[in-house]
Amino acid sequence: MKKSLAVVFACLLPVAALAVEPKKTFEVASVKPSTPPGGGNMVRMMMGSRFGPGTEDPTRWVCDNCPLSMLLTQAYNLKRFQIAGPAWLNNERFDISARVAAGSTKDDLRLMQKSLLEERFGLQARLEPKEMQVFDLVVAKAGKLKESTTTPADPGKPLSIGGGPMQMKMGADGFPDLPKDRTMTFVMNGNAKHQAVGEDMTQFTSFLSAQLDKPVTDSTGLKGKYDYTLTYAAISGRGPGGGGGGGGMMMVMRTDGPGGRGGPGGGDHSNPIDNVELESAPPLQKAVQDQLGLRLEAKKGMADMLYIDKLEKTPTEN
Repeated sequence: MKKSLAVVFACLLPVAALAVEPKKTFEVASVKPSTPPGGGNMVRMMMGSRFGPGTEDPTRWVCDNCPLSMLLTQAYNLKRFQIAGPAWLNNERFDISARVAAGSTKDDLRLMQKSLLEERFGLQARLEPKEMQVFDLVVAKAGKLKESTTTPADPGKPLSIGGGPMQMKMGADGFPDLPKDRTMTFVMNGNAKHQAVGEDMTQFTSFLSAQLDKPVTDSTGLKGKYDYTLTYAAISGRGPGGGGGGGGMMMVMRTDGPGGRGGPGGGDHSNPIDNVELESAPPLQKAVQDQLGLRLEAKKGMADMLYIDKLEKTPTEN
């Protein structure tokens, strides 16, 4: 037990102890408030970062409907639970488009995002380590995960599902059929379906950490890339990045309007997704063990917290 605990501490060394990072900025950046989504029947796509270093369009970076919490998690390489700040971090959303210098790396992009927060939103923040509960991912039943045979789609390419939400085809599992080459999380009627394509355990523990609001380390020894689907009870406010940050895409289907089914703002009942009733999915930790053969073990460990001292709701003008 002592040896296992030591491993967890070693994996979570605080980044606050690292040297001061150099300053890098976007060549040009546009920041505009996002238009609130409307209508009773809604699909919301949270894209996270699109384009940028490592994609087919490395000199452009875009974040659509981007809450400040998402921008902070990306800039500091943290999860939402590691950010201590005002509640409106999840509510203030922006459409951001920026030009990245040729030859920039993913680490350079992170520094540019940090500079954008400082220059346009007046960010003042500090990193401090904190002891908290963590989870360690281990193998409970070998052989349930199969190595990937799929080539993932470029994350910068736009998504098209049957021309729009009204034309989604329902699968046998009660969820709409998702593109086979995309890592996505679809939330509907209290259940979530997470489809992973060509992802490794580092990516999976990052996803779990965002869902559980706790650090998750990997002790599975699994080194490959995997395709898998995980169905679990949706956790309120949790996307792939935990309300912002992280990879993949989240889609939320709401079939009821404020007035309920058939009431003002209610769903259009010609939609094949309306009136779908799903059995309640299991809690996330049980789903991970039963469906993937992995287990989450609770321990104590250290992780950094980002404390926001100052941040403006309204950015300076473009």
